[in-house]
Amino acid sequence: MIKKIALALTMALAASVPLTGSASGVDPLVREIKGQGIDACPEESVCLYQDSDFNAGGDARIWILKDDVPQLGKYGANDHASSAYVNFPNEVKVQLFQDTWYDGEIVYTMWSGREKRGEYSKLSGFNDEASSVVIAAG
Repeated sequence: MIKKIALALTMALAASVPLTGSASGVDPLVREIKGQGIDACPEESVCLYQDSDFNAGGDARIWILKDDVPQLGKYGANDHASSAYVNFPNEVKVQLFQDTWYDGEIVYTMWSGREKRGEYSKLSGFNDEASSVVIAAG
């Protein structure tokens, strides 16, 4: 009888826990991986690289973005991007903002188009300053 009550309580508790979009509870808006080079960036993504030249010095953090991100700090990426790759097959405009919630100056604008992906091996004048990102159709 006690085992049945314990089982019932365990099942009730499990049913009350909210489910997330994935088993690991990771927010699908931004995914962090370790790697280097533009080949590490999946299609229809913007990848922010921890180091210049797409982490050419060796495996380092890459943040993969699928949509606007109002707070890069939520993903451990605030003020850490040194290069970027805009990997969309269609024309896309990406704006990096110095402050969260798309505030402050738009200090860096990147493009991707039908003919080529947007390769930004150095974020000249904006190294380690991005706090939010907007991805929009060109």
